Amino acid sequence: MVDSFDLDLSLTMEDYHNAPTTTTTTKRPKSPSPEEVQVHVFAMPSVVDPLGVCTVCMEGFHSSCRNGKQAPCGHVYHFDCITKWLSLHNSCPLCRCKVSGHEISL
Repeated sequence: MVDSFDLDLSLTMEDYHNAPTTTTTTKRPKSPSPEEVQVHVFAMPSVVDPLGVCTVCMEGFHSSCRNGKQAPCGHVYHFDCITKWLSLHNSCPLCRCKVSGHEISL
């Protein structure tokens, strides 16, 4: 009987010999406060009568909200939408370009 080596099986097997016996925890970076996010969004350039839709809420820029906020990458969003998004993520919702100086990871 000839023993054969199965690469697929060996790559998917758990390695019990080298498994760590203790678990380590990594600290998450501090999330920015809502006030810090709002300050950052206020500093973004305003765009009057932007075309298209806000890709966070998928609604147009209508008469009650005629101004949009422009991210550094050029994409435009409603003030409230980009504020909520940046409180959770540190990137543009469309292109994932880094938006603020905060290090946020989920």
